[in-house]
Amino acid sequence: MDPKLPFALLALLGGAALPVQIGINGSLRQVIGSAMQAATISFSVGALAGLAASLLMREGAPSPERLSQTAGWMWIGGFFGVFYVWTTIVAGPKLGALLAVSLVIAGQVLMSVALDHFGALGFPQSSISPLKLFGVGCVIVGVVVIGYAKAA
Repeated sequence: MDPKLPFALLALLGGAALPVQIGINGSLRQVIGSAMQAATISFSVGALAGLAASLLMREGAPSPERLSQTAGWMWIGGFFGVFYVWTTIVAGPKLGALLAVSLVIAGQVLMSVALDHFGALGFPQSSISPLKLFGVGCVIVGVVVIGYAKAA
């Protein structure tokens, strides 16, 4: 068995959770009337879930010594999370799950190509190749087809 298979399945499950999260957060927005408040509630529940999981896994808090070794940019991941959740709360109900998630995936693929090419943010460097560009093009064509099918 390929040692990466469990991680690939984990990523697949994480991806499957995405449209569920978009639907739940969009419904929450409809009830409370604010996309940002819905994002805040979502992240608050997520923070509590993360804390509970850390306690169950007996991981404890990071030491002040380790925290002092972090760079300032490492603390802004939550900003991107809130931005992402907010954008899906606003766009998801207007676009539908399939188109919204397809566009999210296209954005992820485009940024991932750049991050890998430059080896940025701790990712291993992996240069852009014609085959990778073909794959990115397939994703973009897929989004266009999905958008066209939605409009038809």
